[in-house]
Amino acid sequence: MTTETRELSRLSQGAASGLLKRFFGPALAIFCISSLCCLAIDYRLRSLAADDSFIHLRIARHLAQTGHAFFNIHERVMATSSPVWTLALALSSSLFGSLPASLPLECLGMGFACMLSFLLAVQLRPSLQQPTWLRYLYLLSLPALVFLSLLQSAISQMETPLAVALMLGGVYFFERSRISWLTFFVLAAFTRYEYFPLGLCFFGIALVQRRITVKAAAIGFVTLGAAVCLLFLQYGTVIPNSVRAKAAGYIVPFEATLGSLGLGLGKPVILARSVLLIIAVLAVVTGASARRFATPSVLLLFGAGLDVLYVLKHTLIFAWYLPLSFVPIVIGLMLGLASSPKVWERSLALATVLLFAFMPLRVAIPELLAAAIGQPWRDSPDAFNIRVVEYRTVGRALEGSCPAGRLMTSEIGGLGDGFKGEILDGFGLASPAAIKYHPMRVPEERSSALLGAIPLGFVQETHPDVIVSYQSFAESVLKNFDPSMYVHYEYPGLPSEEMAQFKWTNSRLHILAAKSGTCSPGSIDRAVSSSLLGISSAGSAATTRQP
Repeated sequence: MTTETRELSRLSQGAASGLLKRFFGPALAIFCISSLCCLAIDYRLRSLAADDSFIHLRIARHLAQTGHAFFNIHERVMATSSPVWTLALALSSSLFGSLPASLPLECLGMGFACMLSFLLAVQLRPSLQQPTWLRYLYLLSLPALVFLSLLQSAISQMETPLAVALMLGGVYFFERSRISWLTFFVLAAFTRYEYFPLGLCFFGIALVQRRITVKAAAIGFVTLGAAVCLLFLQYGTVIPNSVRAKAAGYIVPFEATLGSLGLGLGKPVILARSVLLIIAVLAVVTGASARRFATPSVLLLFGAGLDVLYVLKHTLIFAWYLPLSFVPIVIGLMLGLASSPKVWERSLALATVLLFAFMPLRVAIPELLAAAIGQPWRDSPDAFNIRVVEYRTVGRALEGSCPAGRLMTSEIGGLGDGFKGEILDGFGLASPAAIKYHPMRVPEERSSALLGAIPLGFVQETHPDVIVSYQSFAESVLKNFDPSMYVHYEYPGLPSEEMAQFKWTNSRLHILAAKSGTCSPGSIDRAVSSSLLGISSAGSAATTRQP
């Protein structure tokens, strides 16, 4: 850097610091409002937590109890894909008692993500020449969009809001030249591994611009080294087992990934969104703002690049993946184009943001309505998660009737929350031995390549005492199991008003209990029937036996 450049940078930092002091009050208000709204919505809709959220929770409990972050206490497998989230859950569960451990974390993650997006807009656009009302509308639009995009992940009680908050912390403190910026990127990356490349990008920019300091690099690399060492001590690896399991188990068509990202060529709106995004990326990267500061271009390129990587890898996109690219894209657009002096660039940014914002807004409307009236089953985008209520209930029943049994399923979170014993994961996330039986054939062994089903070969290899699954995830097993070895029980889907509103064709729950296993099939049936009747608000939990 030349002396003149350093002086300009110093003056710019001074002006931004003065502006940030003026906006501290609004930033604090944004944090409080967004975090409290998130907590209220999440608590009202807590029955819609995703099955995967309970995988992290079980591992966190084992970490707190034994010092080992394993899904099954005596099985050294890296079943978690988010080490920082798991550690935070362990701490939260020990501090907040009966409150679901993830809710305080979702609240804090949402609050900080919204506040930091607001502060980034203030930091990077201190000289925005617009009327006061329009300037505030611009500054407040970012936290509003971030809140909407993270809401579904927060309701699912997943790690995405925390990951996005840490990522935005890295970006913000990078712009403020604080020594902690690299540490925030490291923590974000170990919360969601997708953020490793983004941290490397900013590290490269810091090197090129000679903005990296010895202290910032030392703190960041010590944090990275500590995380790597802890993971090797725990698991002997830093790569989650889910990477292997999902690559083997899912066969995702190109069009399915594009569609779940809101991109593709099938519909006019989707095509327009894709084309506008490409034009906007080119406009930001080649525009005048890119020469002033690199952050908008890096965020936009990263978000778009992550979507491209998802498509090329044929990734099955879960709801909590979407904000990982959506938030950087929207922030990059707003910071890079929305305040441009060129009318066409501002119009392009507005059109692209509106088309992208339609996705989280469409999802958020029924979520907000369901939270307002206190009826989670009205939340249609998340209704699929209601099945986890039945999983958790059955898990507790099996813990009481067959605590020493070996349970097999392919959705291990909800059952693992209630059942404390050994769980064999037919999909392979927590049981690597199952991976060799994947991918399962379609339609011979499963009806869709997007289903994480239980392979018959893994059942025959391990001979579990109990198999629990919905029909969709156990088609091969239910058609081919040996009736001389297992008793088959079939139960209605969650016998309540909630499941009645849940339009899922294969919602009946199936349990196979080994005749010569650790536990009595009759005891298992009585315990499960009683537990399902206990949560019933309508109908009966009577079982149907199939020889």
